[in-house]
Amino acid sequence: MPDDSKIRTILLVEDDDAHLELILASFERSSESYRLMAAKSIAEARPLIKAGGMELMISDYKLPDGLGEELILAAEGAFPVIIMTSQGSEHLAVEMLKIGALDYIVKSPQMFMEMPHIAARAIDEWRHINEKNRAAEALIKNAESYRILIETSGDVLMKFDKDYKISYASGTIGKYFDGGPAALAGKSIDETGFHSKITDFLKSNIKEVLQTKKNVEAELEVFLEQVNETIIFEFRFFAELDISGQAISVICVARDITGRKRYEEELKKGARRSRGRKRRKNHVFSQYEP
Repeated sequence: MPDDSKIRTILLVEDDDAHLELILASFERSSESYRLMAAKSIAEARPLIKAGGMELMISDYKLPDGLGEELILAAEGAFPVIIMTSQGSEHLAVEMLKIGALDYIVKSPQMFMEMPHIAARAIDEWRHINEKNRAAEALIKNAESYRILIETSGDVLMKFDKDYKISYASGTIGKYFDGGPAALAGKSIDETGFHSKITDFLKSNIKEVLQTKKNVEAELEVFLEQVNETIIFEFRFFAELDISGQAISVICVARDITGRKRYEEELKKGARRSRGRKRRKNHVFSQYEP
């Protein structure tokens, strides 16, 4: 008994009885399990589409009460649609794909025999498309959440494309550099007017991240005229990958850690003074030992 979870349900819309019989026969010979629902017109197909539950629709282009493109629109992207026609037309094929058909095929005895393979390929391709779309949506959602988190933290956030151009800069950058985000958008690192120490530092680390796709952390100490003091930044660089795993941009987060570094240095100085006093104290007491 076939596993219902592995049975693929297909809606077949075809008004030619001979063609319908050939297609059904090819599925009966298939080693895969399919459940076929048949309709001979748009009117018969619409309630079946509305009911849902199918993984694929295969429809003739010309039907007694209209054209197959109506059914593509009726599907609303819920499942893939393959359009069949008796005569090939490149223009028609392009139009069908534009409005949402996954594939366009020309009827022939060979095509009828291969229909189960065509159907399986279409269902698998549709699943992969949906998986990629969900992954892309998750990336966008995560990136937006991360941007909001960074901006509310006071850190500087910049995004660089593969040509080292700034595609995004957070408002916090205005604290350290004249002009703010609007003055930096679309500019390459060399066009920003940043201190040469910063531009060399950015280009070196962005290049490394694009090549290795690995995160990089580094510190940079530089004098900034905007604030008239030496600032110590903690930089973190992240590769932003597309759905195929290729690095398409680099996100850079810079945190001003000047205050923290100064505090750490004061602690070190205090510890050294304490050790010095202890050594002097031990030296004094050692002079009075019997």
